[in-house]
Amino acid sequence: MCYWYSGNVVQNWAAANQYCYGIGGTLAGTYNKSSLAQVENLITGSLYSTWTGLTKNGTTWAFFDRTTNAYLYQQWAKGEPDSGHGACGAIRKSSDPNQDGYLALGCQYSQPFLCSQKIASCPTQNFTTKTGSLNSPNYPNAYANNELCYYYITANSSNYFVILSFDVWVVEKNYDTVVIYDGYFPGPNAIQMANITIDPRNDTVSPFKNGFQTKSNIMTVIFSTDSIITYPGWKASYRTLYRTDPVYQNGTTGTVTSPNYPQSYPNDVEMYYYVTGPDGFQLQGTFTVFDTEVNRDYLVVYDGPDQFSPVIGNYSGYTTLPPSFITNGTTFTLYFQTDYSVAYKGFSLDWIIAFN
Repeated sequence: MCYWYSGNVVQNWAAANQYCYGIGGTLAGTYNKSSLAQVENLITGSLYSTWTGLTKNGTTWAFFDRTTNAYLYQQWAKGEPDSGHGACGAIRKSSDPNQDGYLALGCQYSQPFLCSQKIASCPTQNFTTKTGSLNSPNYPNAYANNELCYYYITANSSNYFVILSFDVWVVEKNYDTVVIYDGYFPGPNAIQMANITIDPRNDTVSPFKNGFQTKSNIMTVIFSTDSIITYPGWKASYRTLYRTDPVYQNGTTGTVTSPNYPQSYPNDVEMYYYVTGPDGFQLQGTFTVFDTEVNRDYLVVYDGPDQFSPVIGNYSGYTTLPPSFITNGTTFTLYFQTDYSVAYKGFSLDWIIAFN
């Protein structure tokens, strides 16, 4: 733990805590003899008591992170805590040991204060499971300043790729960043996919769509923070999927099927189908077979040229065939995804042009 003493900068308790937060820390506490010795060394000789992260919650005194321990009770100054004095805790170190220790004060008083900050420590993390999650250090509590964190997600063979999306993003804008690479960085073949400084979930402000997909079977994620200001951080989810090339069909009629049809489709598949008819015609689709694992493997039909088009239907199961459909334009898109276990026969869809 690192400590910073404000010296001639004085604030009330709430403002002092906000000041510490602004430099990437919190008001400090002393949890053992070692931390007490560090604090006493910093504040010795001060004419004022020094604000710490000690506050009263109901009838219990606890440090800023709501923890307390037996050692705290040994650190109170003589006659403290006096419940009539206030609900915020300060610490005093003087030439008279009988006057040293914690004391209760009114939170409104302006005093020097002591901030603490976790020493940046961010070991490299490796992920090899088919699905999982990763997050900033100390999440959901604030990450530290001056972090440099490496995360490697590796699928089990070159036939797979990695998809990552962010579930939570509360990060200092423009200064603390997540950089994503396709491949192993700092290897020579790594390609930077994104340098994220603003919330990737907000597509009105972010230049990236929240779904980062590699071409290789390795993704590198690097999180770096600057020297001031911290936030709760981020959390992301990933999955690895079997690589399949998209299917393109053009003309007036055709049939699209799941991979390996009429045999069972493979697990961990994500596959797109793009069907385009001639200008001036709509397209009609009719399912002749539909047999998938219920709620695990599914097919989405989009009324348009890509997965951002309106959804016609999202289908999973095997008891009934999905209904036929007619597009509003000359194209439709299919998206087929399977999970890591259990496989069925899949689907077969006939399509033909329909007159407007």
